[in-house]
Amino acid sequence: MVSKLIGFIKNTSIVWKTAIGSALSWRIAQWAGSSHPYLAPITLILSLQSTLNKSVHFAIYRMFGTALGILITVLLAGFFSVSYWTIGLLIFIGTAVAKLFKMNNIVIHQIALSILLVFTFAHKGMDYGIDRLRDTIIGALVALVFTVLILPEDPLKSLKNKFLLLAEELAANLTASAAWAEKGCPTDEGAKLHTGTKALLKDLHEVEKKLDQAIKDLRYNPYSKKHKRECHFLKTQLLPLQQGYTHMSRLLRTLTEWSASGTMTAFDTALWSSYLYSLAAYIIEWKRAVEQKRTSRVIFQLTLPPGSEKNIYPDTLYHEAMEMLRDFMPTVHRSPTTS
Repeated sequence: MVSKLIGFIKNTSIVWKTAIGSALSWRIAQWAGSSHPYLAPITLILSLQSTLNKSVHFAIYRMFGTALGILITVLLAGFFSVSYWTIGLLIFIGTAVAKLFKMNNIVIHQIALSILLVFTFAHKGMDYGIDRLRDTIIGALVALVFTVLILPEDPLKSLKNKFLLLAEELAANLTASAAWAEKGCPTDEGAKLHTGTKALLKDLHEVEKKLDQAIKDLRYNPYSKKHKRECHFLKTQLLPLQQGYTHMSRLLRTLTEWSASGTMTAFDTALWSSYLYSLAAYIIEWKRAVEQKRTSRVIFQLTLPPGSEKNIYPDTLYHEAMEMLRDFMPTVHRSPTTS
């Protein structure tokens, strides 16, 4: 019950963080003497981005860009009256200077926005510039507190589960391919296995992108030192899994071509079916080792039957399978002469 409640609170964090943060930042801006307290929750709402890394950077960039925009306006506003061309000119000057110094695009946008609003309201005798700077800082700081210190996002669990699922799927594909080889590698079933393998490889690339994002996010999470190490560990395991799917695709293609050539015997189908079953078992053990953060204890070797090297298909399959084994093999067990 408690875990479900915590899960619900985390899943709805964007709702209550936005609502409570907006009310709190508005109230703090009022206490600070602002005549425009709505500016604080505007900054907070904009700063609550889809990821922790984006939220932190946006809050910092908004504060920096707003301060620069106000400074440029204060320095130049006295020389111009408000009109369409003076607004355009000031924005051009401010953004061009920012671009010249290679500032982030978010900073440039905030400079332009601050110049537009502060220049317009300053000529009406309003204290908008001071309020905008103060309230922007208030909203950004409240946003940073809510995103970094109060239940910050931690996507490790879902990413790890997806990673392990894809390892299981690779083993399942190898098992299905073994059963397919037993049948003599029919073309239609082979095409389905090819399509499934490509789709799973695409999913794996998505996991890689999300894992990279998680590593960036966890830099700002003060409670997740252990999770940072786990993310980096999973990152090191991505390469063998990606290569495994690539080898899987090549194995399927070679078996399909061999079957189509008419030179595959019953002995060949039985032999390579057994090898594929063994590879699937090997991947399952590797997956368990990753899950438990230990080194795989299984050492599996393939043997190419005498005379097979004279046939391009078994020779290609053998070397492809050996490459797959080496990719998943612990470093201490790797040998260039494994056979």
